[in-house]
Amino acid sequence: MGERSMCADSGERAVVEHTGEVYPGLYVAGMAAGAVHGAPRMGPIFGGMLLSGRKAARLILRDLDGEVTHAAAGELATEETAR
Repeated sequence: MGERSMCADSGERAVVEHTGEVYPGLYVAGMAAGAVHGAPRMGPIFGGMLLSGRKAARLILRDLDGEVTHAAAGELATEETAR
């Protein structure tokens, strides 16, 4: 889709808002989040980029934690069966 013309305020809000998973296992942050969702360009506003990156990292860790928890439960069940 691509980005629209520059509007720093709305672009910064949109980048943080649209940061996240766009396809199973594929996350977008920063300018990629804006481009995927057709948000306005941010210009030289790095605060939104940092917030977007932090949000993406937290979402990924949350999702990985769920996978690790499920994997660990499976490993425990396998260990118990082996005993």
